[in-house]
Amino acid sequence: EITSISLQDQISINENVLVTIGGRFDQMELTVNDTRTASGATTVNDRDIFSPRAGLTLKPQENVSFFVAYSESFYPKAGEQYKKQSAGSAITDPDTFENTEIGFKMEINPDLLFTANYFDSDNVVGRADGEGTAETTNLSVDGFELELKGQISDQLYAAFGYANYDGETTFDSTAGAMKNAKEIPESTLTGWINYQVNDTFGWGIGFTSQGESQIKDAADKEDGILPDYTRWDAAAYWTLSDDLSVQLNIENLTDTVYFPHAHSTHQVSVGEELNARVSLNYSF
Repeated sequence: EITSISLQDQISINENVLVTIGGRFDQMELTVNDTRTASGATTVNDRDIFSPRAGLTLKPQENVSFFVAYSESFYPKAGEQYKKQSAGSAITDPDTFENTEIGFKMEINPDLLFTANYFDSDNVVGRADGEGTAETTNLSVDGFELELKGQISDQLYAAFGYANYDGETTFDSTAGAMKNAKEIPESTLTGWINYQVNDTFGWGIGFTSQGESQIKDAADKEDGILPDYTRWDAAAYWTLSDDLSVQLNIENLTDTVYFPHAHSTHQVSVGEELNARVSLNYSF
C-alpha cells in the first residue's frame, strides 16, 4: 500500500531565470506472508520516503537555455528479494536513485532542436543488516548525450542522437576499487529520417548502433564482452482516408546477428532476425 503526495512549482525569477523546486512524499507499507512454513510468518516493510527534485534554467536569449537539475527516486524491494524472512537477512530498505544533469538546449529554428547534456546517476542499494540501514553504491553511471531532431523541410523529419557512457559498480560497501559495470556500452548512436512523399504516402529509415559492453561486472574489461553492432530498420505508411491508415515496419533490414542484452554472466539474448509487421490503424 502506497500513499503519495507530490508538489512542484516553477518560479519565474525574471524572463531569463526559471527555478523548479518540488518533491514527493510516499508512505509505503509492504506486507509479505510466508506460506512456505506452518507458522506463516509475516514481514512488514513500513517506510516514509521523501524524494526531492530541483532545477535551474537560464535563458540568455529566447531560443537558448542552460539548465541544471537534481532529482531522487526510489524502488521498493519485492518478490524474491523477500525470500529470506528473518530480521537479520530480510532486505527492507528500497533502492534509491540520485540523478544530476547539466545541459544546453537551442532552437536552431522553430522546428529544429539541438540538446547537449552531461549526466551522473547513482543507484544506492539497501542491504540486509538486521536493522535496514546498511547501504552501498551499487551502480554509478555518468556520460554525455547529444541530440538533434526536428523538421529539416516540409517533407523531411530527422532525429539523430549520440551518447557516451562510463559505468562502475560494487556489491560490497567494504570493497576497494569499483568494478566496470555490466551492460553499459561505451557509446550509442541512433538516427532516423521520415520523408513525406505526398499527402498519402511516406517512408522512413533509421539505425541503432551500440558499442561494446561487458557480460559481467569485472575489473578486466576483456572479461566477457558483448560485441558492438549496428541494426537498420525501415517503415512505410499510407493514408487511405481521414480515419484509416496502413503502416509497414521492417526490423533488422540487413539480418544482422547481434546480442543486445546479457541475462547473467554466461547467458546473452540474441536480437530478432529480419522481421516485418503490418498495422491497420482506424481512428474515430
